[in-house]
Amino acid sequence: MKKVGEFLHTVGKTVVARVTDPREIPRIGAPLFDEKRRKVGIVADIIGNVKKPYLVVKGAVVREYFTKEKFLLRGEIDG
Repeated sequence: MKKVGEFLHTVGKTVVARVTDPREIPRIGAPLFDEKRRKVGIVADIIGNVKKPYLVVKGAVVREYFTKEKFLLRGEIDG
C-alpha cells in the first residue's frame, strides 16, 4: 500500500485530494483504500498541472472517511 493523496476539501458528493507524489499517480478508475485496506472510493478524474496534480475522488464512503482520516492509499487487496 502506498500513500497517494492528501485530503483538501469536498465539492458536493466528491472529494478533492492533492497527489503526494507526482511519479505515483493512480489511473482514473483505480480504487483507493484506507490503512485497514477498506475501499473508500475511486479516482474519478485527475486535474491540475503535471507537477502538482489533484485527484477527484468519488465513492459511497469517501466523505465519511475524510472526517476521520487525512490520506488515501492505493494497493492490492489480498485474497
